[in-house]
Amino acid sequence: MPPLSQETLRGYVLEEILARLVQNTGYRLLVDASQDADELENRSNGLAVRGRGGSHQVDVLGELLWIPAFTFPLRLIVEAKARKSTTGIDDVRNAVGVVSDVNQNYTRTDGGRRVLIQKYAYRYALFSTSGFSRHAAEYALAHQISLVDLSATQFADIVGLADAVTTRLWGNKPPSRWGGYVRALRTHMRTALGTWPWEEVPVSDDAPVPDDFVGRWQLALPTLRDGVETIGELFVGMANGPYLLLLRADDPGRAVDVFSREPVQDVEIHWSRKVSEGAVWTVSTVGPSPVELTFTLPEPVADWIFDEGADARRRAMAFKEGPLSTITIYRFVGGRDQLFRLRFSRARVNAMRPRGRR
Repeated sequence: MPPLSQETLRGYVLEEILARLVQNTGYRLLVDASQDADELENRSNGLAVRGRGGSHQVDVLGELLWIPAFTFPLRLIVEAKARKSTTGIDDVRNAVGVVSDVNQNYTRTDGGRRVLIQKYAYRYALFSTSGFSRHAAEYALAHQISLVDLSATQFADIVGLADAVTTRLWGNKPPSRWGGYVRALRTHMRTALGTWPWEEVPVSDDAPVPDDFVGRWQLALPTLRDGVETIGELFVGMANGPYLLLLRADDPGRAVDVFSREPVQDVEIHWSRKVSEGAVWTVSTVGPSPVELTFTLPEPVADWIFDEGADARRRAMAFKEGPLSTITIYRFVGGRDQLFRLRFSRARVNAMRPRGRR
C-alpha cells in the first residue's frame, strides 16, 4: 500500500477541523458501526456506509440532531479536497454516485412484510481549497451536491491551520497507511477537538496506534488547539433555494448574542468587485453596531451575475430578493435548539436606513 500523499493528509486534517468549526450546527459525528449496525461498517481506515449496490467509505459523516418536517432524518457526508489544482467534475460525479447508492439502501420492516422503509436521507457537502471547475459546479447544482469554496481570503486562516498541522504530522517522511494511521489520526483529532461522541462510543485506550504517529501528533496538537480556538465558530446557512452558505462572522460570540436576543433579523447584503472579484458578499444586520457575516457566492451564481455583458447589479439584486431573501441558521448547543432567520427586503431595508443613506 503506498504512503499517504501530503494533499490527501491535508484533506483529512481539514475535514476534522471543519467538523469542529461547524459542530454547533447540530450534527453529531458517526464514528463507529456500533452507532448503526444496519447501515454502517468499520474499515481499516474509517467508516463505511452501506448502499444498495455496495459499501462506501466516508471521511466525515454527521447526523442532524433534529428532523426537518416532511423528510427522513438527515445525514451529511463531508469531504474536503486540499489540492493545488481545481476540483473537477469527477469528484462531484463520485459524490453523486455515493449519495444515490446509499439513499437506495432500503430495509424491510420486522416481521418480513414487503413494505420498504428508507431510514435516512443522505446529503453530500464537498469542500475545496482551490475552488471548483465550472462543469463541476453546474453538475453539483443539478444533483443537489453542496459545494463550498475555501479559496477565498476569508478562509485563508482555516486553510493555513490545516497546512500547519499537516506539516507537523508529515515530519521528515510521509506516514504509512499501514497500522491504522488514518483511523488513529481521526480518533485523536476528534478527541482533542471535542467532536467524538463520548456518550455513544467511548475511546478505547487499547486501540492500536502506529509507531510513526505519536511523536508527530504531539508536535501537531498545540498548533491544532490554538488555531481552532482562535478561529471560533462558523455558521451554516440555508438560503431560500438550493444553496448551502458557509458564513464567517466578524465576531462569532457577539453574533450569537445578538441573534439570540432577536432571532429574526432584517439585513443588508453588500458586494464589491474589489473584493475577490465580487464573489465574497457581506450580510449585515440593520442598525447601530451591525453584526457582519461573509460568505462566498456559489460558482454557478457568480458566473451568472458577472457574465460578460450582463447587468451585474440587476442580477445581484435578483439573487438577493430571491434565494437570499431568507437565510436560515440552525444551532444546537447545550441541549437547546436555536433557529435564526436573516431577512433581506430592499423596501424594508431602505425604510430602516437613516434618511439620506442608500
